[in-house]
Amino acid sequence: MIGNAFIILVAAASLLSNGSFEDGKDSPAFWHVNTIGDVKGKVQWGKNVVFDSKISKSGRSLKFLMNEKAAEFESIASIEGFGFESDLIPVQFGKKYIVSADVRAEGKTKGRIPYVLVFVKGYKDDPEKGKLLVFQFQIDCEFKKEEEGEWKHFETDFPIPKESIKEARVILYGCYPAGIVWFDNISLEIK
Repeated sequence: MIGNAFIILVAAASLLSNGSFEDGKDSPAFWHVNTIGDVKGKVQWGKNVVFDSKISKSGRSLKFLMNEKAAEFESIASIEGFGFESDLIPVQFGKKYIVSADVRAEGKTKGRIPYVLVFVKGYKDDPEKGKLLVFQFQIDCEFKKEEEGEWKHFETDFPIPKESIKEARVILYGCYPAGIVWFDNISLEIK
């Protein structure tokens, strides 16, 4: 007689807090706006980055509004674009990680889809300067014209290449051409 066998499936746990954007009342917990250059101060939670509960099947998604009324080359999308970054996450040298994201994008003008990236940036601690960026990895989230307005899953793996890298963060980024970008189900896992 053969006894009962149980198979236990264990899903890899994301190291990233709140990658589905379900936590947080007024803004996503563990995430914040990241801007550089000329768009600093123009990008604000609740104005250009908002929750969207209507688009994703899994609940709330994050929506980048880069379609503001402005002269074409004075818009946020064309100046610098903007990012939304996670809190810092501990990482280990020599380990491989998998970063993944569900992304949807629509151009303000049909067929001109915003450029979308998902970055993982690694930092080392410097006793004098604090956290220093020493590593950057990115996924180019490319959409064909016929994929405009559809959710698309992006995933790839990468190693932590330097022993000095102790922490990393995930950055969601969108820029020109103008449009709207949605992000959901962001994950960073050990491979």
